[in-house]
Amino acid sequence: MKSIKLLFIFVLVVAAIIAGCKKDDNPAGPGGGSVTYVGTLANANETGSMTLIFPSAPSKQAPRAITGIVTIIYVSGTVKINDSTITIAGTYNTDTDTLLILGGGYSFVGRYSNGNISGTYTGPNGAGSFTAEVSGEGETIKVYCGTYHETSPDTSVHGRFNLVIKGNVVTGITDDGLPLAGTVDGSHVSVHFKDYPAVEIAQGMIQEDGSITGEYSVPAESGTRSGTWEAHNCQ
Repeated sequence: MKSIKLLFIFVLVVAAIIAGCKKDDNPAGPGGGSVTYVGTLANANETGSMTLIFPSAPSKQAPRAITGIVTIIYVSGTVKINDSTITIAGTYNTDTDTLLILGGGYSFVGRYSNGNISGTYTGPNGAGSFTAEVSGEGETIKVYCGTYHETSPDTSVHGRFNLVIKGNVVTGITDDGLPLAGTVDGSHVSVHFKDYPAVEIAQGMIQEDGSITGEYSVPAESGTRSGTWEAHNCQ
């Protein structure tokens, strides 16, 4: 019981610190009613899926008009890595759109922006990044854990990445925290770096068993790096 009390004291202290961050002009984040976000996490050593549940909570009054109005929502959820499911809990600050989640040796710090929550985390297997999309009624979100292997110029290079597919929209992260985006057209998947939407870096096909396989080609200062990749549903 003492450890649980210390955990929530820590959560509240950090929530108070990040409350001082300036809120941007995004639409209102989670806070008006029960909302579920589904997403993924990854670093060089692990990949997995995550679910965040925001219970019903009162909306803010006159956001940004009255200094000091902060609504703290207590968030629960799970992280699934391989065959292990970890329970997580924490807070979401509706004034600064910031999230703090702890559990199982993991600590997640994120921010809401335009229907997406993303950020960084630390855990037993190192530091990484995470991203999650809001799950609306009747919408299907699939989380894919992937690996890539370079075939040129250095065949020893390999790593991990994750994708989240919601309808025909793709989001994701690489194992070093670079945000990904893309689209799905039928069974064809196209991926680019989120900050460089005009340059396709990978494409693949959704197979009959639900997995995705494809090739990638990424421009770099030392020349184009190309290879193959595959991803499997890891929810």
